[in-house]
Parts: sequence; C-alpha cells; structure tokens
Amino acid sequence: MNDDKRSELFSQFCKLDSEKYEKYIKLVKPEVDRILEEIIPKGCWTLGVKMKNKNVVAKIVLDSNETKYICKNIEIDNEYVWSYIINVKYYNNQKIISLFESKESFDPITLGQSIYSELDELYNDEEYLKLIEELRIINKICESHETKHI
Repeated sequence: MNDDKRSELFSQFCKLDSEKYEKYIKLVKPEVDRILEEIIPKGCWTLGVKMKNKNVVAKIVLDSNETKYICKNIEIDNEYVWSYIINVKYYNNQKIISLFESKESFDPITLGQSIYSELDELYNDEEYLKLIEELRIINKICESHETKHI
C-alpha cells in the first residue's frame, strides 16, 4: 500500500516539477543570459559565481585557449538564478565548486524584483509544497517499516 502511494505521489511530483522547470527556464534564461552577455568580457577565461551570504563559490572555465588570463567574478542573490548559471547555462563547462569563503571581490548581480516574485510564487505554491510534504511523510513511513523488517 505505502509503495503504491509513494509511487503515485512521486509521479505527481515529477510531473508538477517538470512543468515548474519549464516555467522557470522561460522566466530566468532570457534575463540572465542577457546580463551575462553584457558583463562577461570577451576572452574571459573563468567566471567565478558566488551565492550571496553563503560560502559557496563556483569557478567555471569559459575559455582556456586565451593567452591572457581574464576572470570575472559575480555574486548572485537568488538560489534559482545561481542554479541556472551553474547547472543549466554552463552545465558542460569544467567547474570547481568551493565550499569556503573567497577573498576575491565579486560584483553583485540582481535581477528585477518581479522575476524574484514569480520564482517565489512558482516554487512556493500550496499544491507543490503539500506534495513535497506528503512525499517526505510517506518516505519516512516506508523507511521505518523497512528497517523493522531487517
């Protein structure tokens, strides 16, 4: 019973999450791509991307064929925008993610408040959050049931 319920909830979640991802990409991609095109200098070797107020910095190799080393460092104030840059925009690029405070300076990048509001609305709607909570509960029940049988 629990496995069937878990599968059904997971299927619903995957479908909803996929729909949300498509909306997320349509919302974030054009604006972030435009900003990055404007601020990254031609021939830039690496892009440093820091998440504001966190000790996470990603160094992304953009072009290692240049003879002069140029690096651009930016600080992002939204986890969804940071994720787009790291996990979508430069997915195939070599990258190093550091989990420590960087002494380098980072230029803050901020998108319009309306985009942030739409992202919050997209990922904080009641149906989505309820489904996530139901999955957590059913997973805990299934896990505790499995450990009792070991």
